[in-house]
Order: sequence, then structure tokens, then C-alpha cells
Amino acid sequence: MTIRTLDDIRVKKESINSKLKTNEAEIAESWRGLFHAQRPSNRGEMFAQIISNSLTVYDGFMLVRRLMGRSSRRRSKWLF
Repeated sequence: MTIRTLDDIRVKKESINSKLKTNEAEIAESWRGLFHAQRPSNRGEMFAQIISNSLTVYDGFMLVRRLMGRSSRRRSKWLF
């Protein structure tokens, strides 16, 4: 399509805007599906999710503890 008049530009702009709106909706739906936490459907899944989150927090704590120990050996042993 060759663009020769202002009306052609307006039509092209509207078509691009409509494509962008549909793409934004698809991206938002994909984002919601990937990064929002799913609610557990039963008690077993809830328990497994709690255990998984607890282990993640513990692992992060141990990583920080090791990194702090490497950075300064003069800190008190009771700090971490």
C-alpha cells in the first residue's frame, strides 16, 4: 500500500494501533499466567508450596551468610 494522502496515513495509523492493542492484551494475559501465583486447589498442594517457599528462603539466607563470611572475617560469629 502506497501512502499518498493524509487519509492513507490515518488509515495506516489506525490499523497499526488496533494491532498494538491486540498484542498488548495477549502480552498481558501471558504475563499474568507466568508470574502471578496460582492458588493451591487442595491442602496437599498448599503444604508443598509452603515447604518450597521455606526452602527458598533458607537457601537465600545461607547464600547471604556465606557471602558475608567471605567479605569480612572480623565480624562476630553470632551475627550469622
